[in-house]
Amino acid sequence: MIFDNEKLDLILKEFDRLPNYKKRHFDKWSMILMRADECRGTNALNDFVKKWNVLYPDKKTSVSSIYRNRKIVKEKTRMGLLGKKFKVNRSTVKEMWFEDYSYSRFINKQTAEQARNYALNKAIARKEVFSRFPSKDAFRRKIRRINFDSPEGKMWMDKYIKNV
Repeated sequence: MIFDNEKLDLILKEFDRLPNYKKRHFDKWSMILMRADECRGTNALNDFVKKWNVLYPDKKTSVSSIYRNRKIVKEKTRMGLLGKKFKVNRSTVKEMWFEDYSYSRFINKQTAEQARNYALNKAIARKEVFSRFPSKDAFRRKIRRINFDSPEGKMWMDKYIKNV
């Protein structure tokens, strides 16, 4: 996952505010998972765990813990190792849906609910929706997160707000 500088600064500030035990947990599991990355299969992991526990008796681990933490990293990126409360802003709103919503909301001057329904219908027509579609509040949150000083933010403003 690649972050822009602003998002990276936000993540680092959040990380600095974490209690030390969470930072130690993150460091421990980052190191274990990085070293165990090439181990495939239970036998290879068993050998790795035996060697690891001898070399680092203060950071003992088990095969099941490695599998569990690999799953967390796969689902939530490495930030998932920090626990439930540490979240990286990830929007459920895809860019094409956001374009459709913005067009309907600001060019056609529809309500938020109407704009969401417009985006939903366009997504259905393109066969992009398989289960859940973001709420109108998700679209609003995405608009609030736009950095209007960035080139992307300025383009969005020029396209949808200044032409109104």
